[in-house]
Amino acid sequence: MALALRQIGVDHHGNELPSSVFAMARKDTGAIVSYTVRWWEEDEDGIRRQPRKSFSERKCGSLDRALEAAVAFLAGAREAVKVDGSVAKPDTARTMTVEEGFREWLTIHGPEVSEGYAEKAVRMWDNEIATRSIAKVRLDRISNDEGTLARFQDTLVSEGMGPAKRREVLKLLRAVLRWLRRRHPNEPGSPTPQTRQGWSESSRPP
Repeated sequence: MALALRQIGVDHHGNELPSSVFAMARKDTGAIVSYTVRWWEEDEDGIRRQPRKSFSERKCGSLDRALEAAVAFLAGAREAVKVDGSVAKPDTARTMTVEEGFREWLTIHGPEVSEGYAEKAVRMWDNEIATRSIAKVRLDRISNDEGTLARFQDTLVSEGMGPAKRREVLKLLRAVLRWLRRRHPNEPGSPTPQTRQGWSESSRPP
């Protein structure tokens, strides 16, 4: 049976741990059994994920060695992320995701459209867009990589979505992206004249 553990922010000497390093302690005794490192990185579509790696007392030989290994690994992971060009960034308006953009569209623009259209848009979005990885892609990544929308369309095709349904999904996505482009024209990451077409025309289904 797996041990029940809890995450704490101090090491086995009682010292505060560096950011992104956590001690894992037994819930029953409070004894620390390992250290875990968590860091942020992004894939080619700008989707952020938080990998983790654990260093246990059993595998490292002692808690001191486990802590040293965790701190050293964190430094290496951060350097690798920098080299890879995907330095973790804070969550701000300039790094809004597609899903967050739709929620803003729904809150501000939704009351301006018919109730039937808004309800249909929400159903389609929740079923066909929010459930896919593109919902987690940042808007600035879409503006800088026109291939994002092409890959999304390829995904719909590979999943067997028919042409008519695919056109509806892409039409809604393009409408939301165009509205966001107009609402945030000066935000860092907003499309340049060369990339604006990538938000709309380049994603037009065949």
